[in-house]
Amino acid sequence: MHPHEPGKPARDPSDSVLLTLARAAMASGTAAGAVSWPRLDLDDPAQRIFGDYELVEEISRGGMGVVYRARQRSLDRDVAVKFVAAGIDDEAGVARFLAEARAAARLVHPNIVPVHEVGSVDGLYYFSMPLIRGRTLADTLAAGKLPPEATVALLLSMCDAIDYAHRLGLLHLDLKPANVMLDERDQPQVADFGLARHMDERGGVDAQEVSGTPSFMAPEQILIRQYRLTPATDIYALGAILYRCLAGVSPHGEGQPDDVIRRAAAGRIRPPRSLDPSVPRDLDAICMKCLELQPADRYPNVAALADDLRRVRDGQPVSVRRIGAFERAQRWRRREPRLAAATAIAVVALLAGIAATTWQWREASAQRDIAMTQRDVAERERREADAQRDRAEGTSALGAWLYAQRADADGEASRGDLATPMLEWLRAHFPGNEARQEATLTSFFTALAREDRTAIEGLAMPFIEVMNRSYRQATIAALEAGNDPGRHALAARLAWFDERHSDNPARFTRLLDRAIAAQPDDFGVWNIAATFCTGPEGAVRCRHPEAVREMQRIDGGNAYPWLLLVRPGDREGNIAALREAAGRTRFEDHFLDTYRGYVQAFSNSGAEMPKLISGPLRVIAPKQNPVLFVALYESSSFPLAPYHSLTVVCDPRNAALPRSAYRDCRTVGETMARSRSSLLSRMIGSVIVRRLAKGTPLEREMVELRRHYLYVRAATDSLSEAQQRNYPLDRFLHDVSTLGELEAWENGLAYYGIPTQAPAGWQPADPRDLLLSEEREAHAAPRPAS
Repeated sequence: MHPHEPGKPARDPSDSVLLTLARAAMASGTAAGAVSWPRLDLDDPAQRIFGDYELVEEISRGGMGVVYRARQRSLDRDVAVKFVAAGIDDEAGVARFLAEARAAARLVHPNIVPVHEVGSVDGLYYFSMPLIRGRTLADTLAAGKLPPEATVALLLSMCDAIDYAHRLGLLHLDLKPANVMLDERDQPQVADFGLARHMDERGGVDAQEVSGTPSFMAPEQILIRQYRLTPATDIYALGAILYRCLAGVSPHGEGQPDDVIRRAAAGRIRPPRSLDPSVPRDLDAICMKCLELQPADRYPNVAALADDLRRVRDGQPVSVRRIGAFERAQRWRRREPRLAAATAIAVVALLAGIAATTWQWREASAQRDIAMTQRDVAERERREADAQRDRAEGTSALGAWLYAQRADADGEASRGDLATPMLEWLRAHFPGNEARQEATLTSFFTALAREDRTAIEGLAMPFIEVMNRSYRQATIAALEAGNDPGRHALAARLAWFDERHSDNPARFTRLLDRAIAAQPDDFGVWNIAATFCTGPEGAVRCRHPEAVREMQRIDGGNAYPWLLLVRPGDREGNIAALREAAGRTRFEDHFLDTYRGYVQAFSNSGAEMPKLISGPLRVIAPKQNPVLFVALYESSSFPLAPYHSLTVVCDPRNAALPRSAYRDCRTVGETMARSRSSLLSRMIGSVIVRRLAKGTPLEREMVELRRHYLYVRAATDSLSEAQQRNYPLDRFLHDVSTLGELEAWENGLAYYGIPTQAPAGWQPADPRDLLLSEEREAHAAPRPAS
C-alpha cells in the first residue's frame, strides 16, 4: 500500500471509515443475490480513502462486485477499483471474485481490460484496472442498432480477444453487451471475467449450476446435465451479441428471466432478416450458425467465425451460405471495379463479333428447337393424361369395390376389417407393380380426405398396420444381419408387437436374451425385461426376475425401479420398496426411450419403407417424416409401467400400510409430480399427493398442476386439424426429451401464438375433471331424502 507521509503518524487500515462501513454491511447480510456493499458518501474524506486509492465516484454495481472510479495517489493516475460485494463469510463469493481477478490478470490483449493490482485490506478484497473512458456496448445499443460495417468491425475485435482467451484455456461464459466497454476510439474492451472457467484436458468444463445472462446465454448453460461448457458456449454468446447489433433485440426476446430461459432452452430463434429485411444475408447466416441449438452444429472455433466475418468485410462468399453466379459476379465487380470495367468492354466487343456471325444459325436452330420442344411437351402431356386416367380408373374401381364390400356386410364390417382384403385387391389388379398400387391407393385416400378426414384415418391406419407387418419383419432381419451394438434390443421391441398375445414369445425372448448378453449395463434393455415381470401376467411371462434389481444397480439414484416392485397384497415388500423410493430425489421413467428405440430401429436398419405405407402417410400427415410417424404408432402399443398398483397401494382408503409408509407414498408422489417425465407419471404422482396431503398448500399445488394440464390439453384440442397435423413431430419429440412432455405441449401452443398459461379464473368445460375419482363419485351420488 502507499507509504504514509513523513512527519505524520501512519494510519491503521482497520481504522478506515470505508472499511468499517463495508464490514458492517457485509456482516449483516442481505437477501440472496443482492449486493451488500454500502452506499458511500464520497463527499466525506474519511469514506473516500482506501489505502493508496481515493474513491471519486461509483461507476456500477452487480451481483459480485462494486466498481469505483478512483485516483491512485502513488502513481497519480485514474483507475477503476472493484470491491467484492459478497458477505464476509461468503467464501464462494470471495473465491469467484478472486478467480475473476486472476483470470483477467493472465490475459494481456489490446481488447481485454487488464488487471493492475489484486489485494485485500483487513478481509476486504479488491482489484484495480485501467479506467476506460467511454461507454458500454449496451449503452450504445440502447440508442439503436449498429450499421453492418460497424458490427463486423466490432465482432472481429471481440473474436480476436476471445480466441486469445480460449488459446490460453479460459472460457468467459458471460459475454454480453454490458460486459463490453467501448473506449475513446470505439474499440471494444472485454471485461467482467466473473464466471470465467479454465478448460480441462478435454477442452471444456462441467457446468455445476445454471449461470450467465438469460438474454445471451447458450442452451447448455441451462441444460447443464446434458452438455459440457466449451468454446462453443462463448461462440453462442458472440452470435447473440451479433443478433442484438443487427436486429435490435436479443435472440431470446424480452420478458421475465424464467420465460427468457425457457425460450433459450427451446432453441427457437427467428432469423435477424425476419425482423429486419435490410440485414445482409451473409451476416444473417453467420448469426444463425452461432446460435445453433446443438454446440456441435456451431462454428468449430472462434477463429472460424472470425474468418467468415472477414469474408463479409472483404466481399468474399462465407462458408455458411451458398451464393449464385450472379451474386458472385456482383461481389467481384465491387472488389475490382477497374478490372471489371475492362473485362466488360472486352466481353462486349467479343459478343458483338460472335452475334454478327451466328445470328442466322441461331434463327434456324431456334425454329428446330421450338418444334422439338412442342413435340416433347405433347408427349409429356400424353403420358400424364394416361397416368391420370389410370389413377382415376383405379380409384373409381377401388371405391366401388369398397362400397360393395360394406354393402354386402349390411354395414356391419368395420373399416379395419377391410384393410387386408383391400391389399389383396390392389395386388390382384396390379400384380407385381407396386408403383401402380401405391398411386391408386394414394389417389383414393387423397380423394377421400377431401370429403371426410375422419374416414381416411379410420381406413388408412388399419391398412398401414397390415402393411407394417412386412416392414417390421424386414427391419428385424436387417438389424440382426447388421453390427449395431444395440441391434438386439431394437429388434426385440419390434418382435414383441407380433408376439404380444403369445404365451411363448420365442423370437422376442431370444432377441432380449441376446440384448442382455451384449449390453448388460444398459438401463433400457433391463427396462424392456422388467416390463414383463411387473404386470398382472408377470408370474407367467417373466423370464428375467433380476431385471428390476439390475435397473437399481445401473441407476441407483432413480426412484422409478423401486416403484416397479410395488404390488397389492405384498405389505412388507411394499413398505420396503416405498422406503427405498422415497430416499431417492430423482424420478425418471424413461418413457421416451421406448419411442427413441423404435426410431433407431427403423432408421438404423436401412430397410426400405414400403410405398404402400409412405403413400397414405403423405396424405394423412404430409409434413411429417414417415419414419417418425410409424415409430410413434409402434411405440404407442408397448406396455406402460404398472402404475395402477402404486395408486392402489398408496390409497389411504385401503388402510393397508403403516403411517410411515404413507409418508413415503407422499414423498414419492411429490417427486413424480415435479419431474420432467411422462404426463402419466406426473398425474399419477399428483393424485397420490392429493389423497395424502388434504387441506395443505401441497394439495393446492397438485390441483393447480392438474388444472394447468387440463388447460394445455383443451387449448391443444382447440387447434385446427391442419395445425395439429402439420406441427413438426421432430420438434415436439425434441422438446419432450429436453424439457418434458407437458412443456413440449406448451411449446406447441406457443408455436401458434396461443398463451401457454390459463387466464385467471379458468375452469375446464366439466369442472368435475379437476376432482379425484372418489370425489367425482361422491359428487354424482344422489342426496339422501330429507
